[in-house]
Amino acid sequence: MTKPATTAGARPEEGAQPPPMGAEACGLPAEDVVRLLRVDPGNGLTAGEAAARAAVHGPNRMAEAARRPEWLRFLDQFRNWLIGVLLLAAVVAAAVGEVEDALVITVVLQVNAVLGYLQERRAERSLEALRRMLVPTARVRRDGVEHVVGADLLVPGDVVLLEAGDRVPADGRLMVAESVEAAEAALTGESQPVAKSTAPVGNDHPERVPLAERTSMLFMNTALTRGRAEVIVTAIGMRTELGAIAHALRTGAEPPSPLQVQLDSLGRRLALLSGIAVVAYALTGLLRGEGLSDLALRAVAPGGRRDPRRAARRPRPHPRARRSPYGPARRRRQTPRGGGGAGLGHCRVQRQDRHPDPEPDDCSGGVGRRTAVRRHG
Repeated sequence: MTKPATTAGARPEEGAQPPPMGAEACGLPAEDVVRLLRVDPGNGLTAGEAAARAAVHGPNRMAEAARRPEWLRFLDQFRNWLIGVLLLAAVVAAAVGEVEDALVITVVLQVNAVLGYLQERRAERSLEALRRMLVPTARVRRDGVEHVVGADLLVPGDVVLLEAGDRVPADGRLMVAESVEAAEAALTGESQPVAKSTAPVGNDHPERVPLAERTSMLFMNTALTRGRAEVIVTAIGMRTELGAIAHALRTGAEPPSPLQVQLDSLGRRLALLSGIAVVAYALTGLLRGEGLSDLALRAVAPGGRRDPRRAARRPRPHPRARRSPYGPARRRRQTPRGGGGAGLGHCRVQRQDRHPDPEPDDCSGGVGRRTAVRRHG
């Protein structure tokens, strides 16, 4: 059992409005946190102090995101270098009469935009889920008496009382910890409950301590799985660690991943190379005297594009030959030659074991041999 932290100071000044605390609270002794927040942990805040702090810090809830028009969010999906090149190719193709190519490019770009738009909607739903996970009520000590108040009415300096099974309504510094363990998987990804205590962590640089190692703190929306705790609230609403995650989801403030940086750089390089290739090809064609319409279509089309009509005319191997496990040579021997009716009605049997016969027989087999029958037509 960890003993409660006590202070030897006088009653805090009436109407004091100290600022909220962040990561530095985990590196300070509980006595210093109580002194900085100007609260008597034995009695808690008075009703007047709580109202004054609520007027300054606002409610303990996630900020509502300014909703952007849906059509603007959809158009944002086209703000990309490669998509710009493809849009230019579609416009030129339509201008020279290649409507089929223009339609194909347009459909592909529309599908890409729809997928990106749906991903943004999914991120917004995640933010709404975070907001719904907030604790509706909290048990606090005010004026020396325990009260059950709405979680959105909490302010920095409130003394919150928690037991096993309760969800933490705000970020706070532990003052009393009796065998406390907290499940922080929703915030840190830690699958096992984390043991908590009132001992400070990271005295020199508390802001460098990872969330999963700040054992002297409890965070919003985590849950106590064991023990009893008394917590002094240090941050509420968007100033909590959960609020930082919600802010990143809402504004995209988090830095891009290394993969996103590489893809963006690749897109710019490909767009530059495509522009140089188009200009060079167009100038070469003009010097040769080619027609402007044909030249425009060839310049914006990829140089290595595969013509699907030409591929459809190319003869294809027999489907069984493509799945044959006997290698390329056997595939070529099993592929029927000649026209479509060359092997019509023909039956041939091939036998194979450890010592296959060099010459296959017609419609005959052998004892202890694996027989493969092939029909054509």
